[in-house]
Amino acid sequence: MASASDIGTAVEHARYEACLKGLALSFEGDRGRGVVAGRTVTCDLSEGRGRPVPFVGFQAPFVRRLDLGLRVVLRPFAGVVEEEDPFEAEFTLGGDEPGRARELLEPAVREQLAALHATGLVVAVSDAGPRIEWPETFFEDPVGLSAALHALVRLSATMEVSARALRPSVRLSGHAEALAHFANEHGFEFATTPLGLEGELAGCAFTVRSQRVGWHSHCLAWEVRLMRPLATVLDVRRQRLLDTLPTQLGTADFVLGSAEFDRRFRVEAAVEARADVARLFEPALIELLVDLDREIGATRLNRDRIGVEALANEVRPLALVSTLKRLVRAAVLIDKNDSESVAGFQLA
Repeated sequence: MASASDIGTAVEHARYEACLKGLALSFEGDRGRGVVAGRTVTCDLSEGRGRPVPFVGFQAPFVRRLDLGLRVVLRPFAGVVEEEDPFEAEFTLGGDEPGRARELLEPAVREQLAALHATGLVVAVSDAGPRIEWPETFFEDPVGLSAALHALVRLSATMEVSARALRPSVRLSGHAEALAHFANEHGFEFATTPLGLEGELAGCAFTVRSQRVGWHSHCLAWEVRLMRPLATVLDVRRQRLLDTLPTQLGTADFVLGSAEFDRRFRVEAAVEARADVARLFEPALIELLVDLDREIGATRLNRDRIGVEALANEVRPLALVSTLKRLVRAAVLIDKNDSESVAGFQLA
């Protein structure tokens, strides 16, 4: 039999859900998600339970997570410090490179942050995006919450615009220069914060992106979509410690006869796809995958894409473009087109 507290919690959650659904946020357990003014908003009903003033957390995530190690939080004694700028009086700002973080918080961003906080809300910003903490009694003021969420998504959009003008991380300046030159040469889309490049090469859509993984530490990820999905469901990745365990029922770990490839990679596909796998992995593709994994980083191939991940400090800037071209070359081979040049673009 349910306890009184369980019933109370269920009723409380039902009231939360009713309010959030009125704001076009859908539920799954304690978490909600929806779209406000064209931007995603997430919430967590379980945050703050047991605190003197319980709250619900709402976040308007950036489309792409930033790479600053950004920390914008309220001062422990907000309002005590005398500052002409309301932002400086209420907030502290931190990041891997404080100068870049300050450049991100241009006047329009500071004004919106201060205005949100002036409504009585707790406001914070990280690389993931801005968030607010709303008292659990929010269901009593759905109009006020709606206004706060619209202000939150405006702040998120304003910060993304500001991020586009930022210089890249000092640790990625050489990588950014190499990608910018390649982008200008071929008309690809390029961004500095977070560092990224996307476009289409030899008929294959691609992205090159950076992600902050720690203090002054970034990971680079290349991804190339195959020209068409493979008929065979396939997963090729680095061998792991637990890969000595049996594969899932109906699949097999294929050995292709190349000592180094078989040592580095695990190839999983349906048992009946043996002939397709043997035909797909011609010697030239095997050599490419081995070289990428040995020289650049963890290489992976599945039914519709091929990619590599590596720590940025282990990748020379000049290797960014050459790695992309090698991945495109692999995609071309996979598509049964063993050509050094496709649509006039030299891949060698």
